[in-house]
Amino acid sequence: MASSGEAQSGEDPEAEAKPDEHRQHLRGLLKAAAIACARLVCHRDTWTFVIEQTSQHPHFRHPDQVSDLNDGQIETILSGRSLLAILVTMRKVLDDCVGEDSDLATWALADAVYRRTQMAVAEVKYTRPDGSEVTTIVLDDRPAPADAS
Repeated sequence: MASSGEAQSGEDPEAEAKPDEHRQHLRGLLKAAAIACARLVCHRDTWTFVIEQTSQHPHFRHPDQVSDLNDGQIETILSGRSLLAILVTMRKVLDDCVGEDSDLATWALADAVYRRTQMAVAEVKYTRPDGSEVTTIVLDDRPAPADAS
């Protein structure tokens, strides 16, 4: 049974959230468009997923260098143009991954890449002061260290 608020308004709460998500997405795109470059740190398999999803986007550019780090991770520098391609492509994957036939693993990976990229671009300032850090996207959640006592 619908709550009294839903019955009175006849509105779907998910439908109401869509315009806010869309505005946030557009704000992220505008910020990404002004970023010269961003550092990406993730596992090599996650990087492969990003390449598989975004390589056909007309604004994605393969970086000149991908460096190996510890634990199977990589580090690379992406152009702002490639950030745009990642945001647009991952949002499309999320929008397309609905329904009973959806691939939940693809949805989860796309969501992680999209959210972290959005978080990184949301934190940028309009002007970059000298000595500031490069925009960095990290896909590497780890548990807190075990208590040594």
